[in-house]
Amino acid sequence: MTSLIDIKKGKVKVVSIIAGRGAESKLAQLGILPGKEMEVLSNVARGPVMIRCDNSRFILGCGLAAKVMVERLNEDS
Repeated sequence: MTSLIDIKKGKVKVVSIIAGRGAESKLAQLGILPGKEMEVLSNVARGPVMIRCDNSRFILGCGLAAKVMVERLNEDS
């Protein structure tokens, strides 16, 4: 398990959200919840993280992205 900010590109699955109610609520509104599979499209060091979640693309600031704990998925699955 690692933070979303540590993933440069690829498919991931959300394992947990380590955040207060406000940040957790914001992520939930975007559909970013434990168990959700998504794809990291772009991640610049200490910058925003672009993800694809369902059919939408979002850009998360590094602070918010750091609160999302994920595990990598095999490209085959």
